Amino acid sequence: MGDAKSAVTFYEESVEFLSKLPPTDIELVHTLSVSLNKVGDLKYYDGDLQSARNYYAKALDIRRNAVKENSKLSSQVSNLFHMNVSVHFPHKQTSLFFSIKPI
Repeated sequence: MGDAKSAVTFYEESVEFLSKLPPTDIELVHTLSVSLNKVGDLKYYDGDLQSARNYYAKALDIRRNAVKENSKLSSQVSNLFHMNVSVHFPHKQTSLFFSIKPI
């Protein structure tokens, strides 16, 4: 396995940098939450469960806030999901998928 401590350092630098940018670009928000999840993973595998939990919670909060701030986001995700379902399963009944309500 590689150098986990260096990886944590680099991901934390990424988190610090991305946290300073405005949360209006959903790609940046996604990258920030992924970086937080990666640090959480590394902390988990290192046995630091409390730190891992904290990083996972931060990532989840960022994703939840992104959905709240970008009301179009949940409908875009839903539309993309429905489009993928109809492309990959055109012969299947998709009424179950259309009954899912956005958060």
